[in-house]
Amino acid sequence: MWDNREDARMRSVESVVRYDNLPVYIRDIVDDPPGLKVQFTYLLKQKTELKDIKDELFDWSPVPTGNVNTEHGMLYLCRRPVRKWKQGLHRDNMRVVDTGQVKKMIMNGHLLRSREFGRTVMRDYPSYEEAFQHVSDGKDARGRVIDGRAFSPNFGLERTDLGLLWLCYRGERVGWYEKGRLRLGEGREYLIQSYEEVVA
Repeated sequence: MWDNREDARMRSVESVVRYDNLPVYIRDIVDDPPGLKVQFTYLLKQKTELKDIKDELFDWSPVPTGNVNTEHGMLYLCRRPVRKWKQGLHRDNMRVVDTGQVKKMIMNGHLLRSREFGRTVMRDYPSYEEAFQHVSDGKDARGRVIDGRAFSPNFGLERTDLGLLWLCYRGERVGWYEKGRLRLGEGREYLIQSYEEVVA
């Protein structure tokens, strides 16, 4: 992989990769003879560990992206088509699409270190029914105010201040609910099959 600390740090620090199939955030590369060690934090457990850089449990391939449920809403995170000298997902090679409901977007790397993004990598989403109920009520199961909730990597729901419920696809509003029935916007009819497969 890498033979010196400088190259390893440049390529991996502040990136998300996987260790033992779990998403981890690379904090630092430590020169610890006889070799290099990776200091990382498990996103889901928020626990930091130190492992040999040559450990075969590291998966340096790209991690999945998609909708991220935040405390009060959701956003869509995708990889930017740029060639960077980074392994994994890093703030320099990601893009966030926000339909306007998430007021505070954290571009300083906090999002990549969060449990919420860890759940996205693991494809851990509430069901459509749960998301619909929480967004309709404006509160999640713990009573926190929410404006949106994703129920898959690509689909989610958002509620406006006036109570209108939007269907979002990859961070864009593509339809709305009228008297409990979905209406897709013009030119978005092609999404109905994907939507129905997710909510079935």
